[in-house]
Amino acid sequence: MKALLRAFYPRSLRFRIALTLTGLTAALGLVSLANAYNDITHIIGQRLQEEGLATARSLAAHSASHARANDKSGLVQMVRDTIANDEDLRYVFLVAPSGEVMVHTFEAGVPSELVAANMPGPKASESTRVLDMEGEEVLDIVVPVSGGQIGVLRLGMSQAGVQRDVVNHMRRLGLLVALGVVLSLGASLFLASLLTRPLVRLAKVAKAVGRGDFSQKVPVDAADELGDLAKSFNAMTDDLVRSQNEIHRKEEARRLLVGKLIGAQEEERKRIAREIHDEPVQALSAISMRLDLLKRRLAAELSTGGAEVEAAHREARKAIESLHRIMVELRPQALDDLGLLPAIRWYAETRLAERDIELDFHTTGSKARIEPQIETAVFRLVQEAINNVYKHSGARQARVRMEFTEGLVRGAVEDDGSGFDLEAVRSQPSGSRGLGLMGMDERASILGGKLTITSRPGAGTTVAFEIPLAPERKSDEKDQSADSG
Repeated sequence: MKALLRAFYPRSLRFRIALTLTGLTAALGLVSLANAYNDITHIIGQRLQEEGLATARSLAAHSASHARANDKSGLVQMVRDTIANDEDLRYVFLVAPSGEVMVHTFEAGVPSELVAANMPGPKASESTRVLDMEGEEVLDIVVPVSGGQIGVLRLGMSQAGVQRDVVNHMRRLGLLVALGVVLSLGASLFLASLLTRPLVRLAKVAKAVGRGDFSQKVPVDAADELGDLAKSFNAMTDDLVRSQNEIHRKEEARRLLVGKLIGAQEEERKRIAREIHDEPVQALSAISMRLDLLKRRLAAELSTGGAEVEAAHREARKAIESLHRIMVELRPQALDDLGLLPAIRWYAETRLAERDIELDFHTTGSKARIEPQIETAVFRLVQEAINNVYKHSGARQARVRMEFTEGLVRGAVEDDGSGFDLEAVRSQPSGSRGLGLMGMDERASILGGKLTITSRPGAGTTVAFEIPLAPERKSDEKDQSADSG
């Protein structure tokens, strides 16, 4: 039932109000028609009864004079003339006190059941009764003649005329009620439009505000409840504008601060990488060279000593490799020397090869150098994604896609590994993977870009990002030499 109401009941408040008012008007009209039918039927029936009694009394008075004169032919002519002049009159007959029918208008005689249907008692008095004669309702009227001494006069008045009059009156009233319902519908629509117009304007402004257009205001036309609602909504919009401006101001300040922190972090990474290269790596390289020279000199004299020197030499080479790996993580030299794409490709091949993960590297678009800040951010995004593949995925294959378009750089890192529950990881940001994802998202957001991560257990992971380029790209610098792999 509710589903039917929802399907057929209009959603517009204006039409619901109009239909409700029109429905009430129609219901009142139907109730009025029912009461009018009862009243009209009673009034016309009462009139028929009064007319019939008047006719019966007149006939009874004339019948008395004819009966006293024993003028039966005069009686017959009187009743025939009466029935001929009244189309509603069905029969007339005179019954003597003995029960004998003295005169009647029936061709085949008075039906016996009709005589017995409404006979008066010993004390004759006027009476009426509705009888059914062959499917037609007839008002049977009894009037005593000379107080019943001569007998009683019976006549039957058809109610068909009454019913026709009732139907005609009801038809006219029905047309009036229908016209009233139509006028009520028009008036209800007009009234509903007036009532809902402020709500329609409010809904329109609310949609505009929902889209972010806070310049729209609701007109305040009246000092009623709807006017108060419009004022409250406008005040709320003003508060939203102030709150949004404050949020934008704080967000911009946060972006600037985080951007400076990331910039300072990158500079610090450069400094540490240079210091590691200039001091510990150089020192360990010198130690490794001296150990190699010492091993050759002592090889002929001390066999055991040569083995110990060889072990020290291997440890020194491992320390140098570890420092080189740390330097790459801090700041790959290829990013500064060759540019973004060669640095990404070199890092991906080197890192994933340690786990025997097959790499598919593909680039499209212009290969021109871009701003260092954007290069660094894009490299860090790809670096973090590749590290996640290395540490967590258990993948056999990985794919890195880079696309450069006018004003935009897109990238994606895909793997066929185990995947993970993204919501579960984001709900625990204290974990290493959760912190890594937050950092990636923050880097993309600072540059006005967006990061999308798609993953589910057993279905691999895709990390995709879009970063807008600065209006002025360094197109005059040399093209990067990396091609599709």
